[in-house]
Amino acid sequence: MTDAAVTTPATPTAASDGVGAAREEVVVLDYGGQYSQLIARRIRDCGVFSELLPHHVGLEEVAKRKPRGIILSGGPASVYAPGAPRLDRELLNLGVPVLGICYGMQLLVHELGGRVEQAEVGEFGRSELTVTEPGVLLAGMPREQTCWMSHRDTVFEPPAGFLALASSTGSPVAAVEDSARGIYGIQFHPEVVHTPYGQEILTRFLTDVCGCERTWSAASIAADQIARIRKQVGSGRVICGLSGGVDSSVAALLAAAFSYKSPIDVANSTGELRGSCTGNRSGPRLRLKLNTSNTNRSAPSPTAAAAAACQLVARRPKERRRASAGVTRGVRRGW
Repeated sequence: MTDAAVTTPATPTAASDGVGAAREEVVVLDYGGQYSQLIARRIRDCGVFSELLPHHVGLEEVAKRKPRGIILSGGPASVYAPGAPRLDRELLNLGVPVLGICYGMQLLVHELGGRVEQAEVGEFGRSELTVTEPGVLLAGMPREQTCWMSHRDTVFEPPAGFLALASSTGSPVAAVEDSARGIYGIQFHPEVVHTPYGQEILTRFLTDVCGCERTWSAASIAADQIARIRKQVGSGRVICGLSGGVDSSVAALLAAAFSYKSPIDVANSTGELRGSCTGNRSGPRLRLKLNTSNTNRSAPSPTAAAAAACQLVARRPKERRRASAGVTRGVRRGW
């Protein structure tokens, strides 16, 4: 077991565009795995914002997000095959921890001098994992546990300086780490429910390795957008195109929250709204309403708008139609 210190990046002081409070983010690079979206979802479930980006997005695009960590997803390719997706080695010099999952682990091992080869028998589905050296990533977890595998290649030797943490039924090396460099890899999939300790492993990476405080929630998305648009609009007026659907109704809620003056509401009747909502029962036509009165009214708070927007999106389709119709009436009346 190693007692080397884990290197973690400094906390970002502001969002990338300078608007709103600092936000912790972990970037997931997509190598084509079937669970890539799920990885990002599990990170967000842990209270840390996560964004899924193509693996070839480039160093600059990743660096400008000031991530607290980077995760390399799984994928169907073989790391030693011609034309296989590669790793930009400069990502390892950003000073942030990196976790490779499945293909992501094999890619790290291959690029750093370890041995990855095709196994005699592929490993798909549930497998028994044996922890031989917990290290940082698997500390405090059972020595014997179940995990979910989906691979035909496997790691036979880790790179120099790496500690082999575990093995499985078909993988001589199923988890590795170099805590001094902040590089970690697991062959199995922690993001699926078939790996009982998977979420705990992701949480360990986020908290003990990346140093995340896990304060993000989905509701903060609306607050961030309000802050960004408020900076862009300044003291100007807002034109809100409102059809009564979910997207434009949420936009109307946000517009009401960030606009200090009355929005200019453009209600677009698609012919699908109820007559009471649009004031006419004819075919599609553009209806313009200018709220020029009561310009000093107070706007709804960003928190209230965020809550209303989240509730609107979460409703079932029939309920959303009724709710969005109510938003249409509310905005046209000036709230």
